[in-house]
Amino acid sequence: MAGFNWALASFIFSGVTTVGSTIMSISQARQNKKQIQANAAWEAYNQKMELEIEKQRRLREQTKLMSEQRARIGMSGVQYTGSPLLAVKEDYNDFLSDMHNLARVAQSQSTGLDIETQGLLANETNNMIGSVVTGAGDLASAGMNYKIMKEIL
Repeated sequence: MAGFNWALASFIFSGVTTVGSTIMSISQARQNKKQIQANAAWEAYNQKMELEIEKQRRLREQTKLMSEQRARIGMSGVQYTGSPLLAVKEDYNDFLSDMHNLARVAQSQSTGLDIETQGLLANETNNMIGSVVTGAGDLASAGMNYKIMKEIL
C-alpha cells in the first residue's frame, strides 16, 4: 500500500474550504440583497405615511383658514365678492401649490431611494460575482499547488 498522498489531501482540503467559503459569501450577499429590499420597502412606506400626515396637517390648516376668512367676511357685512373673494381664492391657490410641491418632493425622495437601493443591490451582485471569481482563482491556485507538490513528493 502506498503512503498517504499529502499533496492530494492538501488539494482536497483547499478545494473544499474554497467552495465552502464561496458558497457562504454568495449566501450572505443574497441575504444582504433581501435586507436591502426590505429596508427600501419600509423606507418607502414611511415616506408615504409622512407625506399623507403632512397633507392632512396642511388640509386642516387650510380648512381652518378658510373658515376664519368666511367668518370675518360674514361678520363685517361685506359681500363675498371682489377683493375678499380674491384673497380667499389666492390662499386656496397657494394651498394647491403647496400640495403640488409636496407631491414633487415625495416623488424626488422616492426616486432617490430607488437609485440608492439599486446601487446597493448592484454592489451585492458584484460581491457575489467577486466571490465566484475569487473562488475559481483559489481553486486554480490549489490545483497548481497540487501539481507542484505532486512533483516534489
